Amino acid sequence: MRIARVTVGLGCAVVIGLAALGFGTDTEAQTPPSVKEAPKPVDFKGKTVVIIVGSSPGGGWDTEARSTALTLPKILPGNPRVVVQNVPGGDGDRALRRMGEPQTPRDGTVIMPVHGRFFLDAILGKPHPYYDPDKQFVAALRSRQTGHLLWVWREIATSWDQIMAMPCCLTLAAGARFGGEAAESGPHLAAMLGAPIKMIWSYAPGSKDRAAAFARRETKLHAGWTIARHFPELIRRREIVPVLWWGELAPRDFEEWAELLKAGGVTENPPNLFDALKVTNNMRVAFTVATEAVAIHRGSYIVPPGTPVPIREFWEKILAEVPKDPEWKKRLFAAGISPTDIGYTPREKVLAMRSAVVGLGPEEKKIFLALISGEESGTGKK
Repeated sequence: MRIARVTVGLGCAVVIGLAALGFGTDTEAQTPPSVKEAPKPVDFKGKTVVIIVGSSPGGGWDTEARSTALTLPKILPGNPRVVVQNVPGGDGDRALRRMGEPQTPRDGTVIMPVHGRFFLDAILGKPHPYYDPDKQFVAALRSRQTGHLLWVWREIATSWDQIMAMPCCLTLAAGARFGGEAAESGPHLAAMLGAPIKMIWSYAPGSKDRAAAFARRETKLHAGWTIARHFPELIRRREIVPVLWWGELAPRDFEEWAELLKAGGVTENPPNLFDALKVTNNMRVAFTVATEAVAIHRGSYIVPPGTPVPIREFWEKILAEVPKDPEWKKRLFAAGISPTDIGYTPREKVLAMRSAVVGLGPEEKKIFLALISGEESGTGKK
């Protein structure tokens, strides 16, 4: 049956599981009030606002920060100058320590997009000395309307049932073990629960490289949309087929790829990961928190430790306005950032992830830790 343009499968898991634990799912409904309603007016006239980026110029963080730096003068009171300062080193640690230095201003003139691993460490009880999400986290400029597909070569299989009937194992190239990447956590969870999938971690440095390895037939499976972006001819020629999907939106709900899927003969959505594996609601929550915690925090911003609460609340309202700038979005699209990654996620939704983990049972926590570390949990594995 053709899937209508509604949120189903994992989307339902997000609504059912996370909403019950305090997660919001409607970012528009949760968008803070207008900037004009800030508790204490802040004026940056004659000042310079600095966005500290914990990586070298040219990467994803840097690209997003520079686009934001071009939009902020239109929104901030006083029309200040906004600059990006790159402080690479330690996968974001050096920049975070710069935020904690006594000489770093706490008047709202310094903000920073923070690496998702620091938020995960905080969830796991390993806080950074200069990062307290409860006091510093502002908001995320990523909406993560995810929707991923598991692809297989047509000569191997054309359905998920056929894959499940195979002996172990079909190979899938994955990135670094740590991080809960949504595009690879789906098959990782399936492998942990008994699917004949072998994850090859750190197979290649980037998602494009892993797609290329699949296109060369070095691996049997591919997860995510990278194959559609870089090797669309494989879909058009119907050499590969999707056999599973996961995420907040069904694959054919993505206008960006709908025509390509249609050209590839994909007229119905394949089974949803959670329906196919018949997992518990708590396991859905564990999966969603593990994948979204890192994904959302790629576009998250914090203020220095010790910044007054009214200043942090002011920035929360400011960042809610950034994605409304069409030029901000155009710049990110031109840089290759997917439109499904761009948006606004409020502070409350992200911070609710930590409390959600506390409510998980032992098996679900094991799944959660395995998903964010890349290790095997042993739960239901053949």
